Amino acid sequence: MGLGHAVLSARPIVGARDFVVLLPDVVLNPYETDYASQNLAFMMNEFVRTGRSQILVDPVTKEDIDKYGIAKLENAQTLEKSSDNRSFAVTGFVEKPKPEAAPSNLAVVGRYVFDNAIFDYLAKTVPSVGGEIQLTDAIDALIGSRGVDVVTMTGNSFDAGDMTSYMRAFMYFAQRQLSDK
Repeated sequence: MGLGHAVLSARPIVGARDFVVLLPDVVLNPYETDYASQNLAFMMNEFVRTGRSQILVDPVTKEDIDKYGIAKLENAQTLEKSSDNRSFAVTGFVEKPKPEAAPSNLAVVGRYVFDNAIFDYLAKTVPSVGGEIQLTDAIDALIGSRGVDVVTMTGNSFDAGDMTSYMRAFMYFAQRQLSDK
């Protein structure tokens, strides 16, 4: 019934607490980042500092824009990859836009730090694309009332959503494990 429904299903377990969502089809490379201060750790610190939900994004090439949900920032822009996490206020998301119509090159990576209020918006979200409850629809509502930030990812990730990319990730980690012995 959609990612939004899956997140909403966790409400009885999460209760009134704020929470983190980690999508398992994206694997962040632990060899290129500092888990204690970058990416998710940075997002959690930003959430505590600002009180705004945080969503991890990564700059993608123009050729790959139509494969992802793309962040809309206050000013349309293309960002370069950085070795530091950077935070930007987001005004919405566009699902798999054509490259020439994309508001940025920042693709959603699948890491979220949410204010518990997202549950209220998910509960009111009606099925849309594909008859599913879309998490992005609830995030757009949250943006309008509380604000949401995107955080640029450091390091790289592996999209394990298809067998080819999953095998690339598997081989990379197997090689790293062998070379670390």
